Amino acid sequence: MPAVTMLFVRLCGLMHAPNSDTGRELLADWVYLAELAGLSEFKDCTKAVHNWSDEILASFDCGYTNGFTEDCNNKTKGFEACLFCCPQL
Repeated sequence: MPAVTMLFVRLCGLMHAPNSDTGRELLADWVYLAELAGLSEFKDCTKAVHNWSDEILASFDCGYTNGFTEDCNNKTKGFEACLFCCPQL
């Protein structure tokens, strides 16, 4: 199995961790494997995971996300872009 596929499968498994303790173990394993793979595409990703691990792990214990807010922001940006492209609206 290619390294990218294996990392993707592991990441999908990580997203279904039941709590932050299990998530911590799975995240540490994933970061180790990503660094071991030596793929330059994952260098910034593993750095971000190290920097934000507390926040990432807290998400396993809390069921809330900012997905709705992000969706609203993206729609607003898209609407704004349409207004600038089509000033007759």
